[in-house]
Amino acid sequence: MEYSALDTDANEIRLLTLLPSDETGRACCTLNHVSLLNPPENVALSYFWGHQSVTKEITINGVPAQVTANLESALRHLLRHYKCLWVDAICINQQDKAERSQQLLWMGSI
Repeated sequence: MEYSALDTDANEIRLLTLLPSDETGRACCTLNHVSLLNPPENVALSYFWGHQSVTKEITINGVPAQVTANLESALRHLLRHYKCLWVDAICINQQDKAERSQQLLWMGSI
């Protein structure tokens, strides 16, 4: 998955908006930038459960993405109760060390 850079001056984070499953039954969502200065109502889910090698495919912004099977299941179940989530495994670009460090500093606000 490709990430666009966050604006740290605006205290930006990414939030997932959960959508109904697609025609194949795959979990779907969008990933959008929002500012912590005026964020929409959301629920934070710090997620590192399950084997990293056991994955399922979801759709993020129309693009297939692999997540752990447990995370896919959680997203499917949370759709019934929540629409907007911050999930560290998806909302943080795990390949960008500077972004990971910055987001960890903001965890209390998230």
